[in-house]
Amino acid sequence: AVLPSTSVPGAASVQTTVSVPPPPPPSPPVPASVPVPVPVSVPVPVPVSVSVSVPVSVPVPASVPPDVAQAGESHPFPQVSLASLQPEAAAETLARLSLSEDAALKVLLRRWDIDAQDLGSRDPCGRLAELGLRCEREEGRLSNVRYFDRPVLLRLADRSGARRFAALGALDESYGTIDLPEGSELVPVAAIEAIWTGDYTVVWQPPPTGAAVIGPGSSGESIRWLRRLLAEVPGLSLADNESGIYDRTLSAGVRQIQGARGLQPDGIAGPRTLIQLQNAIDMTGNPRLSRASAAVTSPAPSQVQAHLQTAAEPAKVPAAP
Repeated sequence: AVLPSTSVPGAASVQTTVSVPPPPPPSPPVPASVPVPVPVSVPVPVPVSVSVSVPVSVPVPASVPPDVAQAGESHPFPQVSLASLQPEAAAETLARLSLSEDAALKVLLRRWDIDAQDLGSRDPCGRLAELGLRCEREEGRLSNVRYFDRPVLLRLADRSGARRFAALGALDESYGTIDLPEGSELVPVAAIEAIWTGDYTVVWQPPPTGAAVIGPGSSGESIRWLRRLLAEVPGLSLADNESGIYDRTLSAGVRQIQGARGLQPDGIAGPRTLIQLQNAIDMTGNPRLSRASAAVTSPAPSQVQAHLQTAAEPAKVPAAP
């Protein structure tokens, strides 16, 4: 395009030419938007998990007799408190725990699996020889009772002076178990010491010959029995040569077991030595105070018969020379 000229005074006339670009070509037509088919989500049937209760066969335990079911359970029994031995209540408590000597001894014999019917009231201990047992009367403290480690009869203090006893069937650091005809009761050790005179009777099993002391001059059968037991003591190193003579070797073995057990080593096997010898080899058939069960029941008649037969038939040993 040519622009008109402009006159400027005193200046030459100038003609300016400006080049104008042509208009852009028209845009090609845009095609109309064509709708694109969108896939429609069609629900697909999904199998549903249905839980069905199916009865399962569970083995049912067979019924257990009550005595078997409770075999592993501790048997509960009453505990005597220290308060029940205070002056205002002591008489009633002692009356319940104390028995006559023959009645207490019958209860104690249950620890030996013996159901004694009648021991006699005059000398009940004298009847024990028929059962292969003996009584040993001692005096001391509970530490002495623990030393023998056998159920014992305790002589109880009685203001009237009557001879009253309690059957001590088990003993630990805190409680003693007093056995009664109808059961057992736990009594604190401090209470036992308060009502006890210090006198007690140990029931033990002598040799089959019935000898309470074995030494020089004893029967060959008793000596052989002693030699056989000494040969079983761990660490004693005494051979059993089946000799019925009480020689120096046997006497030395007796002194060795006496020294090891805190006894006077005189080389003579009396009741204390024989009891400790049985303890050293853990001789079967002897109830132990330290590991007795809490409560005890009367043995079956078959057990009593077997015990009587064993007591009447001593072990076979060679004849004395």
